[in-house]
Amino acid sequence: MNMLVSIDDIKRLFAEIEIFRQDIEAVGGNPNQTPVSVEDMRIVASRRLGISIKSEDVDYLGDYLHSTVARGTVSAIILIRSGLPDRLKRAAFVKELCHLLFDPEDTRTTDVDNTVTCLLEHRQLEVADGTGAVPPKNKIVFVEEIASLSMLELLYPRHCRVADRLLLDQGKTSYRKVAMQLEIPEWMAWEPHTKRYKALDEYRDLAETDMAK
Repeated sequence: MNMLVSIDDIKRLFAEIEIFRQDIEAVGGNPNQTPVSVEDMRIVASRRLGISIKSEDVDYLGDYLHSTVARGTVSAIILIRSGLPDRLKRAAFVKELCHLLFDPEDTRTTDVDNTVTCLLEHRQLEVADGTGAVPPKNKIVFVEEIASLSMLELLYPRHCRVADRLLLDQGKTSYRKVAMQLEIPEWMAWEPHTKRYKALDEYRDLAETDMAK
């Protein structure tokens, strides 16, 4: 997870995610249930944005794109590549929902090909660097990283990770079991337990402190 952005950016994002989780609870949903309800997220996002949000499986997104979102003035449609495993479709839907919720307006684009190219080039640089510490060169990569982080935070909340960490350390569960229980891809079960990701929790604590003031 490469998040070379300001502390204020991260604090603001964590605060927005927590407010969204509170909104889910306010309408009778449970952001802490296992697995988290994607439908609850869709309903709350639709109300917050004032648009209808639907999804559709399609065959024309290509090999490197799992999903994308098209937004109009009154509706948005999330397009997900057909043939993906259900857990990956679920994650893809939530990631596109996070784009609708958290992307700055000046980062919206109709150039899907350029978005994919930028992301592939960035990933290739990270692999070549060997540390995963290559800074984003443009806003496209930045918003994709933000959407991935938001998706993970919503589908694998912190309180779940804390409980799972104890079980993992005791050998009483595995990343595969966690992924199956939460209905998420396996990489999403181990990514939050990496040192780089856990460092972000310090920013979350700052955000929660600011919200409590």
